[in-house]
Amino acid sequence: RTDTPGAKDAGVGEFMTVFVRDCYTREEQALFHSGLPQLEARSQNLYQRRFLELSAEQREGMVRGLDQEARDQVVSGREPHYFTLMKQLTLFGFFTSEKGATEVLRYIAIPGRYDGCAPYEEGQRAWAT
Repeated sequence: RTDTPGAKDAGVGEFMTVFVRDCYTREEQALFHSGLPQLEARSQNLYQRRFLELSAEQREGMVRGLDQEARDQVVSGREPHYFTLMKQLTLFGFFTSEKGATEVLRYIAIPGRYDGCAPYEEGQRAWAT
C-alpha cells in the first residue's frame, strides 16, 4: 500500500486462491504452489531471513531479479516461471477488484457513450472501463 490501496486491501490473496484452484490446470497449480517455497528458499540463501522479514529494498531487489528471470525464461521458450503466474494473478486480481478499479483506475460504472479517442494528460490514471 502506498497512497492508494494495495493487494491486501483488494483481497488479492483470496482471489488467487480461488482462481488457482478453479481455473488452473493441475500442472499450473503445481507450478504456482511451488513458487512460495522457492521464493522463501531464495530469500534464505541470499539474506538468511524469510522474505517478509527483508527490508523493502531487499524485497524489491528479489522481485526485480525474479521478474527478469521469468522474462528470460519466456524468451528461451521454456515453461512459464512461477513468478509469472504470481505476477499475472496479482495484477489481474487487483485491477479487476472494486478497490483497484475505482480507487486506482478511473472508473465509470456504465459509460454513456463510446469515445474512441479520449484526451490524455501526463499523470492521469488509466481507465478501468
